[in-house]
Formats: sequence, C-alpha cells, structure tokens
Amino acid sequence: MSMVEENLEKEEFVGTTVELEDDLEHHFSEILHAKSLIKNVQQSIKEHEAVIKEHMQENKHALCGTHRATWGSRTYKAQKEKIVPAKEAYTIRSKTLSIKEEDYGLD
Repeated sequence: MSMVEENLEKEEFVGTTVELEDDLEHHFSEILHAKSLIKNVQQSIKEHEAVIKEHMQENKHALCGTHRATWGSRTYKAQKEKIVPAKEAYTIRSKTLSIKEEDYGLD
C-alpha cells in the first residue's frame, strides 16, 4: 500500500491549504478537460440508449446488424423490517479530488 493510500485510510488529516508549484497547473487542466469529455460522452450514450430502448419496448433482447442488445431487469425479494444499530461518527479522506476553475486575479 502506498503512502498516499495509507493516508487516505486514516481518519485524521491536516485541513489546511497548500500552495502548489505552477508546473502542476497542467494536471488540473487535464483533469477538468477529461471530466468534460466523459460528461459529453455519457450524455451521448444516454441519448442513444433511450432510442434503442424505445424501439425494444418490453423485449429483453434485440438484434441489429452485427449487434445484440440485452435490456435486463432486477427482481428484489421482499425484506423484513430492519433496525440498524447506531454507528459512531467518523471522518475519512475522499479518494477523488473536487476541482473547480477559479480566477484569483494572480496574473
């Protein structure tokens, strides 16, 4: 386990702000660009899936040229009512970064 992963597992972490070197700016920009691409591609997938599902109606399988689509379903069994025991409060470090582009007027 790497040191970063070990730190992510710990419940305590330093909650201060650190000023990073300017040569890391590229990494932030690349992450934001990649997330934007993912968002656009996911939206495109949803739109195409909606069209296919509309044509599949209530059928589980569909064939089109060399493609086969399966639109499955999940069945959940009835469950008894559960009383969940109390848990102690705790804090863990997130595994992902939240990045926003901001203008601090530093130029």
